[in-house]
Amino acid sequence: NGVFGSGRSLIGEAVPRGISSIDLRPETELASFSHLIVFTQSKLVEQTTPTGLEVVDAVAYASNTSFLDDDLDLTDIGGILEWDVPFDD
Repeated sequence: NGVFGSGRSLIGEAVPRGISSIDLRPETELASFSHLIVFTQSKLVEQTTPTGLEVVDAVAYASNTSFLDDDLDLTDIGGILEWDVPFDD
């Protein structure tokens, strides 16, 4: 936890040289961790000061949704879908 990676855990495998992104799959468990931390490593030593990003896992729900189907075909839909924008806490 924290920006320096104390109590850290590796997600997946170490990333090969030249790769600068990874795909975090849906349902990756956050557990009690609060940051994503990136360490670089040479053949000799791991970086002592990593870079980190706080994880904000938030949920928002739209409200007051409405949809009027203007398409007359039984298997198609068409029209305007409207909703109220969620509040930003």
